Amino acid sequence: MENLRVNNKEAIRIAARKIRSFKRQGKLSILFDCEGDEVWFPSAHIQQEDGTILIEKWLYDAKVKDGQL
Repeated sequence: MENLRVNNKEAIRIAARKIRSFKRQGKLSILFDCEGDEVWFPSAHIQQEDGTILIEKWLYDAKVKDGQL
């Protein structure tokens, strides 16, 4: 099992395609298509890779409801 980390915190890799980004008060949020679900993530808590993103586990857990984003 990979030891995935973002900002030195445990992370999860999910399939995602960037749709657009929005910057407000100096903070960047990015809208991703995560296998059909459109989800906003703050850029400070993710790391973009080819066709996937690494997201801090706590944030992923907060966004997931009943196994759905």
